[in-house]
Amino acid sequence: MISDEELLLFGQRGFIPGPQEDEKIFLERVNFSQKPLKKCFAEFGEKPPFPIDNKVEEQDWSWASVQLKHFYDVNPSWAPTFYHKRKLLPWQAGMTWIIELEGGKKKFTLIQLRKKSIFCSKDELLAHEGAHVARSAYNEPKFEEFFAYFLSSNKFRKLFGPIVQKPYEAVIFIFFILSGFWGELLFSSPLLFACLKTCALIWLSLGLFRLARYRFVFNRTYKKVSSSITDSKKALAVLFRLTDDEIFYFNSLNANEIREYASRQKKGSLRWRMIFLAYYKNRENIS
Repeated sequence: MISDEELLLFGQRGFIPGPQEDEKIFLERVNFSQKPLKKCFAEFGEKPPFPIDNKVEEQDWSWASVQLKHFYDVNPSWAPTFYHKRKLLPWQAGMTWIIELEGGKKKFTLIQLRKKSIFCSKDELLAHEGAHVARSAYNEPKFEEFFAYFLSSNKFRKLFGPIVQKPYEAVIFIFFILSGFWGELLFSSPLLFACLKTCALIWLSLGLFRLARYRFVFNRTYKKVSSSITDSKKALAVLFRLTDDEIFYFNSLNANEIREYASRQKKGSLRWRMIFLAYYKNRENIS
């Protein structure tokens, strides 16, 4: 059994148990993630999704590590990170890959960055992808980009970055815009342009509505979690470890109910045991 001290250390390094992970699966993921990368692929006769020769050194994580530790209490600077543009969409500055080998039994993360990006700095990009790495055992898309873009130093990206939850959403929007432009240019059809422009605006409006709704829930849950723990500065670290459903659910609870939930869940969930030990144990002793 994982000791309390080991579990807390894993969490601080950015190894957070997923909602469905038990101790065995969690430890297998942690151990496999720390193997030499090329050895992992060679062991199963697989090839990486892009060339892994131009490595980002761990010291390049200095700014990102400080941000991730300060806001989310994690430091995933161990994550293998490489420069290469293969398979990145034109507007993507980077990507976190979740590699599954042996039919999904072996999992680890791999970060891919563009060598140069006009959209953001390397520091910000590492912080963004580092947030994804720490939550790599989650499949919780509603608030995933909220956590990643929160670390942006650009106010516009921090505010509107989470509007896209899946890459295809951006592809659809760009399709409407480009199709309308080329439709008017090639076919001299103002009507076609107007229709496609309207579709783009509707798609954008739906995204903004969803973004506003989720941000309202996120901010409200943040305040409630803040009042449920001893150190309110760690509220974001708690939210970072929640599922989408829990963020919505906590929106309807008060501080005492959240503490009671944490106390109950720690008995059957490795993830909640980690959360409770790190952020609620002292509060329970005080109560």
